[in-house]
Formats: sequence, C-alpha cells, structure tokens
Amino acid sequence: MHVRNKVRMGFRITGHDVILFEERPAYRPPHEWCEYPVAKFTFVRTRRLWRLSCRHRDLKWHEYQRMPTAGEFDILLKEVDADPTHIFWG
Repeated sequence: MHVRNKVRMGFRITGHDVILFEERPAYRPPHEWCEYPVAKFTFVRTRRLWRLSCRHRDLKWHEYQRMPTAGEFDILLKEVDADPTHIFWG
C-alpha cells in the first residue's frame, strides 16, 4: 500500500496563524481521516517576524524553545522538517 493512502499533510490559515497538520485514516470508520496538529506559525505584524509553537502533552501550544522566532517563514518550516529535538514528528 502506498504511503499517500496512510498519511497526508495539510495546513489551515486562520488570521495570522498557519497550522501544519498530519492526517491519518481513522481506525473506525477507516474511510474517515483524523487530523493531528504538528506546528503553529504565527505572524507577528508589529515585529514583522514569524513565531513557532509546538504542541505538548497537555494539547496546548507552547513556544518552540530552540528557535522561537524568525524573520522568514521558510526558516521555521525547515526547522520543523528537520525536527532536531523530535518534538514535531516524534
């Protein structure tokens, strides 16, 4: 079975936030998909920078301590992709 049938990536934009999430098929019913938030990027207009947050076990967003802000969205997206602390992808 191909991976695309098991995992999908998506994002949602709400106001100044971009939520990156992963989707996987639900156990029951298997034709539905469950969404798992991975990272939240927030544009701080007054400072003209992006802030990065991760979800902890309490299911709340917390500032990502290793690289909390960057002037460019791409820098934070690369940090999430690399995930050197294993907080985003496990």
